[in-house]
Amino acid sequence: MADALHAAALRLLTGRALSERELSDRLLRRGFSPAAVRAEVERLRQAGLVDDLEVARATCARGLRRGYGRQRLAALLARRGVGEEAARRALTEISDEEEEGALARALGRLGRRPAGSETLSPEPRRVVRYLLARGFPPSLASRAGGKSSHGQGNHSTPDD
Repeated sequence: MADALHAAALRLLTGRALSERELSDRLLRRGFSPAAVRAEVERLRQAGLVDDLEVARATCARGLRRGYGRQRLAALLARRGVGEEAARRALTEISDEEEEGALARALGRLGRRPAGSETLSPEPRRVVRYLLARGFPPSLASRAGGKSSHGQGNHSTPDD
């Protein structure tokens, strides 16, 4: 049974990195006992094959590239079951410059809607709502919303 559990866990990890909770949940759904799953996840964590901090960092990096702010990233980490400490660390490692870059990418998406789809109005309050939904803090969203010109141009201020 332990060999089957170990083999199943390794197969799951070959697809992509999983948080401890993701791996546990998947193994439990496959019918392995909770005690055996806990022991296997701990074994893999000790071996460095399951690492919530690395999952959190990778999730944050991917989210920043997609134009998400810290709040949205925190929600993504919670959904993936990343441990609180790992999530907190990964989020605090995000620099203001990285979040500003994500904000610029989010604003850039406003002007790149596929033909025939509904486009967002360049109206500042709609831009602010859009940015808030993408997880940016109100201060950044309102500052960027006031400067948005159809998602184009420079989105930073001289005193930033």
